[in-house]
Amino acid sequence: MGAIRGEWYAASNEHDGYPAPPDAVRFVYATQENGERYIVAKVWSGDDGDYEGTARLVAAAPELLHQLKTATALLSEHGLFDWESDGGDSYQAMEAAIRLAEGRE
Repeated sequence: MGAIRGEWYAASNEHDGYPAPPDAVRFVYATQENGERYIVAKVWSGDDGDYEGTARLVAAAPELLHQLKTATALLSEHGLFDWESDGGDSYQAMEAAIRLAEGRE
C-alpha cells in the first residue's frame, strides 16, 4: 500500500504554524523519522461541521486498517468466527473494507 508513512495526527486549527480560520479546514499530518511533516489530507467542514471528527478518523486510518487486518487474520486462523449465526456476512464485510482501503476494490 502506498500510504504516507510515519505517525499520523490531526492538527488543531493550524497549517505550518499559521492559524486557520475557525470552522474552515483542519489538516492531517504524518511526521517522518527525520522530523519532517507531510500533509496527508485537508479536511473541510461539511454541512455537519464535524471537521475535527473527520480529521481524527483520517489520522487513525492506518492504525484502524492494521487492527482490522490483524483481527480478520486471527478470526480466520483460530476459527473464532461464528459462521453459522452470521453466515460469514460480517467477515466478508471486514475483508471488503480492507480491499477498499488498499485500493483493490
